[in-house]
Amino acid sequence: MDLLNKQYKKTKEHEEEKYRFMREQVRPQKKKIIINLFKNIVMTIMIAIIFGGISGLVFYSLVSRVKNDNGSDNIPEVTPYYTPIAKENSNTSGGTKADEDEVKIEDKNSASKNLSSIGEEYEWAVVRISDKRNRTTWYYAADGSDEAISGVIYRKAGGYYYIMASNKIAYDSPVLVEFYNGKTIEAEVISTEGNIGMAILKVDVSKVDSEIRKNMVIPQFGSTANVPLGSYVVAIGAPNGVMHTVMTGNIIKTAIKMPITDNEVSLFSTDILYADSASGVVLNTKGCIIGFINNSFTSITGRYNLGFIGITGIADIIGTMARGESTAYLGIEGCDVDEELAKAHNIEEGIYITSVYSNSPAYNGGMRIADVLMEIDDKEVSSLYTLHTILKGYKKGDEVNVIISRTVNKKQMSKKLKIKLN
Repeated sequence: MDLLNKQYKKTKEHEEEKYRFMREQVRPQKKKIIINLFKNIVMTIMIAIIFGGISGLVFYSLVSRVKNDNGSDNIPEVTPYYTPIAKENSNTSGGTKADEDEVKIEDKNSASKNLSSIGEEYEWAVVRISDKRNRTTWYYAADGSDEAISGVIYRKAGGYYYIMASNKIAYDSPVLVEFYNGKTIEAEVISTEGNIGMAILKVDVSKVDSEIRKNMVIPQFGSTANVPLGSYVVAIGAPNGVMHTVMTGNIIKTAIKMPITDNEVSLFSTDILYADSASGVVLNTKGCIIGFINNSFTSITGRYNLGFIGITGIADIIGTMARGESTAYLGIEGCDVDEELAKAHNIEEGIYITSVYSNSPAYNGGMRIADVLMEIDDKEVSSLYTLHTILKGYKKGDEVNVIISRTVNKKQMSKKLKIKLN
């Protein structure tokens, strides 16, 4: 009996211990789970409130922008990149793509008209050149087109108008110049220059009627020293063979060096269409003469492109021609040899001679192709331009001492020549 009582007592104690464990461990865990669940619910609600607020702000911003686009007074003012052109009978405030395209076309048309107006300003300075003995020979071409040789008055000095013109025509005959109003005056040919294809003429100002003198605007010389690609140019005279026409375009190739007798010229190519009978001058956007039309170098300037000689390199030649003078003649063509080229080809610095004209002073004095011209009378000849400048200081018949470098049996040797200039 005592044993049973003891077992019962132990059993009861065990049950009490089990319930105590449940009270102390299981029930607190359940409470903890409930607390954590409550915390998670609260956190979820807070996150929903925050994101809801952000979404509300974004929605409000979008609504405000739409409102502005539909006519709100808070629309920011934007300056257009072009000036709009007013439309007749237009009641709409908005523009279409077609309107914008039309504006751009109008801008281009306006620019083209402005360029053409530059050429029109000098129309009274443009003259037609013809032969006094047989005017119809040049006045109209055989096919009936109005092809002509044009000239441009570029200077007024000493009671004369000086004219630049093409030397395509034999100027050993009496020459007439016809002005814009149809009046014709006999002109004097001062000189011609085959290298640049130019002739210089002059007419007595007193023989030119008052209407011409009143309306004439004479263009000045500009510079081609640093003319960039893409520059706008205006060709006047007879750039397409027809008198008093104006053509506009862009420079597409610049400063092409071309050797001529005892000198070199800078050539420029344009995107203006080429014409065999083209003559006249080229102006920049300031209305200054920057070139003389010459299509003798189409292999360089382009078969279908109008080319011209840069005025900067020939201004001194024009001045010499206007005075009726001529530069002493040596009779060579060549290319400049600077220090870099000299080292690369193991030759001396100076002018590498590529052509010696037959019967020229240079040929008769002993100069030959592949010689390098280094000095003239102790003056260093570093370039064709330098040669031209040196020769301006001499006259026909002057004798000069020339030093050349010549390759003999693969060896460089200097040689001194005495040459009588022509």
